[in-house]
This record gives sequence, structure tokens and C-alpha cells, in this order.
Amino acid sequence: EAPGDGLSNKEDWLRLIGQCGQFQQLSQPLVRFLMLLSAEDTCSDDSAPGLVKRGRPGLLNVLTWRHWTQQGTIEHIVPQSKGADGYAPTIYDDVRLLHGFGNLTTLPFKVNASLGKRSWSEKRKMYQALSSETEDKVKEVLKSVTDAKGNTLKEESKDLLLEAGYLPHLKALATLQEVEVSQDFVERRRQRLGELMWPRLSAWLG
Repeated sequence: EAPGDGLSNKEDWLRLIGQCGQFQQLSQPLVRFLMLLSAEDTCSDDSAPGLVKRGRPGLLNVLTWRHWTQQGTIEHIVPQSKGADGYAPTIYDDVRLLHGFGNLTTLPFKVNASLGKRSWSEKRKMYQALSSETEDKVKEVLKSVTDAKGNTLKEESKDLLLEAGYLPHLKALATLQEVEVSQDFVERRRQRLGELMWPRLSAWLG
């Protein structure tokens, strides 16, 4: 079922996105578009770390050709396969969570490949670097990224993140300080993003 099929209100839309893993069941261009739609004019929600809320018009303009071409892939926050630290095992038991909006964001292709199956502590800092506003801040954050063995990022990985450009839609994810990405967080993020998508979708769907 695609967006618009049998939808008459926000409750139907939220029910629909809770019933499937969008990454598996929708085309990737459509998923990317909906993720960008959910980020438009949003800011971090200080009362709910990791989540965004609607901001003022013009606050964050990501529905542009530049962002569309720059952020060409879908990133799974919780990696698609098990093995990395910092992710609740129960998320892997439900494809609706693992492949749903609550676990997805957009990234440039090379950055997505670099993040891969990294632990949450590594990913969170890399999201922080990617959403930092100055090059000096990016470099400062990247110095603190270490893997489970205490190894720092390779220089080519640091260069890749520096060259990726400013990705402000990742700022909220970097505020999630929990040791583990929980099932509850993924569910709440899916709900929040769905709520943010609906006003514009409903206007377009008539």
C-alpha cells in the first residue's frame, strides 16, 4: 500500500506506517523523499532527545535539489544486521521497526558506507560531526570517535566526513545520549516523523 491509498486522516496514515517496513516495501526514492519531507523546517526537541519537532517556516530547507542529490542513500540508524554494540536486540525481531521510518535517515553514499555497522557510540559522534556548523567543530568531534578496541577513526574516514558538507537534519539524533538505541525510541521516532509528514502529504493528496 502506497502513501495516498485509502488515506483520509492522520490516524490512518500513522496506522499505515506502523504496519510495514518502508525500506523494504516502498521505492527508495519515495522513502528518501518522505524522510526529507519529515525533516523540513524542524529542529531538535529538547524535551525528547533524539527527536525533532516542527520549527518556524524557513528554519531548515531540505526539500531542494541540492539535498536530494547530496543525500542519495537511506541510512539505517540501527544497522541492518546484528553485531554492533548499542542497539536493542528486540529491534531485529520486527522488520517494521528495523526497516521503518523510525530507524531511517538520509546520507550521502560514501558516508553511509563508512558508517556501516559501527556501534551506536561511534555513530552518534559521527552524526554530531556531520551536523556541526564549523570545520573546527567537526575535527574536534572526530578526535573523540573510537571503536570498541579504542582505535580512532582512520584519516580517510575523517576526510570523508569533512567533505560531506553540513547535514543539519542529523543534529537531533546526535542528542540521543543513551548507551543503547531502544525499541521505544525507534517507535517514538516513527510516530513523530509520521506526524510531521502528514500535514504536507494531506495537502498534496487533497
